[in-house]
Amino acid sequence: MALHLNYDGKQNNGIIFNTTYNGSMFNGAELKPSLSFPFDSFMYSEVFDGQPNYVIELDGTRRLMTQVEVDEIIPIATNWVQPLGQEGNPTAEQQKVIDKQQALQEYNQAVELLIGQVPNTELSSWTKQETEARNLNLPTPMLDQLVISRELGETREELADKIIANADAYAVSYAQVLGEYQAKLKAIV
Repeated sequence: MALHLNYDGKQNNGIIFNTTYNGSMFNGAELKPSLSFPFDSFMYSEVFDGQPNYVIELDGTRRLMTQVEVDEIIPIATNWVQPLGQEGNPTAEQQKVIDKQQALQEYNQAVELLIGQVPNTELSSWTKQETEARNLNLPTPMLDQLVISRELGETREELADKIIANADAYAVSYAQVLGEYQAKLKAIV
């Protein structure tokens, strides 16, 4: 029996594997096959009654399908299967693209969480702030103005220490997020 299938009427989903197609997963009541016999679910079981067989469940009771039922269900189930490359059944190459897109989306979400609600205009000043904070022996016009306009009674050196601490903490957190993203990409083969 080349066709491995499973349909769950309670969950309204099915999955099929055969030698032509890697497999397809379907959801939705509209996909429930219309058959001449009643069923809640059916499956291809490798270990029912000691041998591989098609099994049907109705009202909580499982039994082997008759050959007439198997003959009816195979063409219907075969028509369920989406060929490789179709939506719901990607080729290996398409799955790589999907996995890479998912990894990128997760990476972007992690970076957004890391940055928080920082406006882009402030974010664009972080490099300048850090550069001036780490080089107090050079002119520091940005830090000088921040000390004046923040009106927090802090010195330029105190503000520089805060900026450096924040920059270092961010660098460590960002490196973790970036490393996880790169590991996911490397794992996609």
